[in-house]
Amino acid sequence: MEDADRSIVLLFDPADAFSCFSGLAAWNAWSSESGNELTLIFTRSPTPVERRLLRFAGIREDGLLSESKSLNTPIHLVFEAGVVRDVREHTTDEDAFATIAGFRSEIRSGGANQFSQADSPSTTGGHHEQERH
Repeated sequence: MEDADRSIVLLFDPADAFSCFSGLAAWNAWSSESGNELTLIFTRSPTPVERRLLRFAGIREDGLLSESKSLNTPIHLVFEAGVVRDVREHTTDEDAFATIAGFRSEIRSGGANQFSQADSPSTTGGHHEQERH
């Protein structure tokens, strides 16, 4: 699978964006390097102070989940051709770098999908195949 066929959705509490270890920097670098879509969704509205800090840091959210959602963030979802292929909760820089390294390894090896049920360390049950709407 080519990197161009992938997109990433990050579910973050706004405070996650300020963590040095949330994976946001790694995903931003990957998106810039690959040209792939990165979507940042907040699980709650930022406070006025967070909003100012986010603007200052150049971090712009692409959407907001319902205020009633209570998720263990950060979460990253990997989409391939519009289908969810990997979901990981409580992601860190290490998780992001490992996933990105998997993308690169897969491209070098000719497209063998490395995100199967057996080897996904997802805390949400591993491999998911759901259409992205």
